Amino acid sequence: MSRNPQCIGVKFTSLNLFEMQQIRVRCGSEFLIFNGHDEIYSGGAYAGADGAIGSTFNMMPGLFAQMYKLIAAEERPHMPTLQEMQSEANEVIAHMIQFDVIPYEKYMLYLQGVISSWAVRQPLKRFTVKECEQIKAFYVGSDVLCRHRSGTGIGH
Repeated sequence: MSRNPQCIGVKFTSLNLFEMQQIRVRCGSEFLIFNGHDEIYSGGAYAGADGAIGSTFNMMPGLFAQMYKLIAAEERPHMPTLQEMQSEANEVIAHMIQFDVIPYEKYMLYLQGVISSWAVRQPLKRFTVKECEQIKAFYVGSDVLCRHRSGTGIGH
């Protein structure tokens, strides 16, 4: 693909960072690689990704922006700091994957005040009242979502 002038890069959605590194070696530094798994954002950046495309970035933009700044800094951060930040993101991701992901993200953005409606259309699943209560309770109790939320929150 990197030899095709119409292709300037790829979104690499795999947990295998060895493969990402091998793409970098074989395709060179001019070929763009975007990490596709939020749960290994920091590892992907260290493995040579040029950027990332992640849906949970919308729920925690502050956290991912801080991680990016640390990784991009001339002096690389201490790994424990970055690992802690990635673990915070992964706590949210671990909760999210217990539900349908897209409706979860939309409901979370609604709770954060970013969007005015969390309604989804079929074939996406609509959450029950109980599921909404579970997600809202997690949001209210989540330090990372409160510190790094997208909007001001409307508390629904």
